[in-house]
Amino acid sequence: MNQSLKSKIEEITRTLITQIGQMPEEKVQAMLNRLYGMSTKDVIEVLGMNVDSFFNGAAKIKALELLLDIDPKIYSSTEELVAKIDEDKAVNHRPGSMSVEDNHRLIEKTLKDVCDRLNDSGVDYYVVGALAAFIASGTPLFRYHGDLDFMINERDIEKVRKALEGTEYDFADNRLSNEKRYNPEVGHTQGEHEVIANHRENEFHLGFFLFERQPDNSVVLRGYFMQEQEGKKVPMVLETRIPPELASLEYSKGMVEFAGTKFRVSTPESVYAKKQYTRHPKDLLDIKALEGKVNVGKIEAAAQYKSTTNITPVTSRDISL
Repeated sequence: MNQSLKSKIEEITRTLITQIGQMPEEKVQAMLNRLYGMSTKDVIEVLGMNVDSFFNGAAKIKALELLLDIDPKIYSSTEELVAKIDEDKAVNHRPGSMSVEDNHRLIEKTLKDVCDRLNDSGVDYYVVGALAAFIASGTPLFRYHGDLDFMINERDIEKVRKALEGTEYDFADNRLSNEKRYNPEVGHTQGEHEVIANHRENEFHLGFFLFERQPDNSVVLRGYFMQEQEGKKVPMVLETRIPPELASLEYSKGMVEFAGTKFRVSTPESVYAKKQYTRHPKDLLDIKALEGKVNVGKIEAAAQYKSTTNITPVTSRDISL
């Protein structure tokens, strides 16, 4: 990418950021460096996706017109660019990343490799989220997935770390130092996984949720976050206890098979029920794809049970310090 094009991209990017609000300079530079490594078409589409998220009405059209000026030969009109943005949103594709087809090939390869490693290491885990629901219900993959989500027994964290040695993923345990925050309005923590494995060559990652099994067959989900206390960030743990009856409806007892490997999953019914309360475009697509493939009786049965939560400071019992 020549300097003239870089200058134009920086000027337009900074103009858009100014209209959205303030952003730390280091984040602006990180964004620009990422854009400079893309094709011009990808740059326009990445910025277009951000415009679609932050602008409305006439302001949105004006911002898109700025993007067309980066290279008028790529998109001839704002309508053409909007159509491409809508197409990407329809399959949750991230402009500037691999194609949806390549993404599905990566999912199949990664899921087999990782699950085989976890199985061989004796890890207690589930594959969770929309992908698990699609696999368990026989729904063909149709959209882009930016990660694979696993729920692992917290006692097996070191087994997971060792299982991923020699792969293209860098494992990180950030339970005691992360950027997650607890949002009481939604009742759960928000932010990047505190236990995560990032791919070295792209943005794909493995996200790990943590849980404990209890003697009464209940399941306790454990999420770590940071809380401000007297000017200091203190690590806290949010425990969500899922009663035995509900746990049996949310997590499969038997194995499902995919790409030549086997694993347990969060049930399609649990995924469908959770996504009914969201309005994210990909969640609406997932609900539509799962319609007619879930057991409504199980969803109604699960609604009878409630989880309970508890927040406490992290202690030596929670984590090996």
